[in-house]
Amino acid sequence: LPIIGKRRCRATMSLIVQTLEWSRSDTTRVLDVGSGEMGFYAYSVEEGSDRVIAENALAPKLKYNKGQTFADHFVDSEDGAELLRHEVEQRFGLIDGKTAAQGDAPASLVMCLTGANRQILRDSDEGRQRLEAFLAKLNGLIQGIGLLCTAFFPSGAEEAMFELRATSFVLEHGDLSLPTEDGAGFMGTLSAGSGSSQVTVCEGTDGPQVYSIPVGNRTPLVSMNLKGQDHALFAESRPQSLAKAVDLLCAGDANAEETRAAWKEDGDVDPSRLALWKELVEACCTELGLPTEQRGIFVGISAVYHAAAEAGCEGELLERDEFISRLDRRCTELLEGAEHKGRVIANLALIRSMVGFVLHSSARIVCKRTWKVHGGDAELLATWTLGLFISRTGIAA
Repeated sequence: LPIIGKRRCRATMSLIVQTLEWSRSDTTRVLDVGSGEMGFYAYSVEEGSDRVIAENALAPKLKYNKGQTFADHFVDSEDGAELLRHEVEQRFGLIDGKTAAQGDAPASLVMCLTGANRQILRDSDEGRQRLEAFLAKLNGLIQGIGLLCTAFFPSGAEEAMFELRATSFVLEHGDLSLPTEDGAGFMGTLSAGSGSSQVTVCEGTDGPQVYSIPVGNRTPLVSMNLKGQDHALFAESRPQSLAKAVDLLCAGDANAEETRAAWKEDGDVDPSRLALWKELVEACCTELGLPTEQRGIFVGISAVYHAAAEAGCEGELLERDEFISRLDRRCTELLEGAEHKGRVIANLALIRSMVGFVLHSSARIVCKRTWKVHGGDAELLATWTLGLFISRTGIAA
């Protein structure tokens, strides 16, 4: 994994960086920019210890406008930089003349972009140019509060590894004890976001194994520009995924230049479209080589947790088939009821498909969002940005 650092950032003309380095003595401010929402976190380490302090950890994320991506809502919007400046000031408490600067040097604000942002803003010259221009405009607005923003794109595998690191940390220091009978203790994590999903397995022939697929719970809900883009979901090297994606998102038109939402976030869901969505997830799992028949205990975080919470089984240690049954039952209730929860249904279907593909029937899963750590003195979320922070500051996990 790359060494990540502020000094390197300032030595390059680009505001999109490959490496950063963070100091334990500084507060690290992070924008966790997913495909459908953004978290604002400030991490620091208590002096003389390995106690992690996370500000804003439990604050609600900023959700983008319905049907829009981060690029739509901010990067390509005329007032997007001003909107984000306002959110940064408010959410990090940099108001009434407060500044983040340390002496004459601005403090680092790292925009960490995942999911569909990789294809939209990283994987083409045009996308990177749009992001660079946005960052330059944003920095002109936030220099008065002592911040300098740079952007960092972790790979899907890096994101998964950081999630494993974060989960290992909160298991070691937190309020959840997992059974270890028959040697089947903690074996890995399952996670999902708006534009990608990850699996980690603690033990492999060469150490921990990490996997990522380019689908998340907003994949069937937003339109994406395909012209001139090498979107991982439409790679010709994965014909099954390509065929399912074309059927679901392009109405069967293999030459489409833009995808269309399969259903609305707050609309009804056609069961046949939902079945096709599950088939697309399973095709991605197969063609991208996700592991199968995994035994032991897995921890579900991020959108896997939200699926469990929707089904009323968060915090319960359940065998695979019981977990899937709970999710299927809730999905059926929503499909047959009057509520219009298109994104919730998309997420339930995504998670049940991924869990069913990866876990052995004897495996168990527990889903948890908030962890009380350090004797209950602090609360953390097991996010990939937490794993990035503890990795880069040398905190033991």
